[in-house]
Amino acid sequence: MRSTPTDNKPPYNAIISKDGTENFNTTVGAIFIAPNHSVNPFFIKINKGTYQEYIRVDKKKINIILIGEGMDTTIIMGNRSFVDDNKIYDTAAIVALRVEAYLTSFYRCQFNGYHDTLYVKRQHQFYRDCEIYGTIDFICGDAATLSQNYLILAHVPLAKQYNTILA
Repeated sequence: MRSTPTDNKPPYNAIISKDGTENFNTTVGAIFIAPNHSVNPFFIKINKGTYQEYIRVDKKKINIILIGEGMDTTIIMGNRSFVDDNKIYDTAAIVALRVEAYLTSFYRCQFNGYHDTLYVKRQHQFYRDCEIYGTIDFICGDAATLSQNYLILAHVPLAKQYNTILA
């Protein structure tokens, strides 16, 4: 006897939408209600749209799964840098994503930045079918990282600058 799943979509614990038609309009709000130290996955669906927010997942929030509608349609972005007359104030390296959690995985995600785009700080991380854009130190850190079918792309550098990719 052969069985076929009728629906392979997970039951979402929270759904985020830009227009307010779902139970959350920010990822931060949905992560906040996730139980601490959960042994069960907490599924958060992020509907298409561009979300301007800064997400920090507390170490007590484990088994959180964020599911978007595609790397080109569900976008989480931020800009904490301030530039005036080519001087940068109150900022450090402009990291798009910093990962310190144990056994994290990313599937079909895009990371777009300029300096230190993806900071794989520590632990074990897995990336599949992802894209990274940057200019300097695209990927940095000390994590044990496995990447499959991973695309690394350089932004066009400024005048008198150049890109170098080292492995």
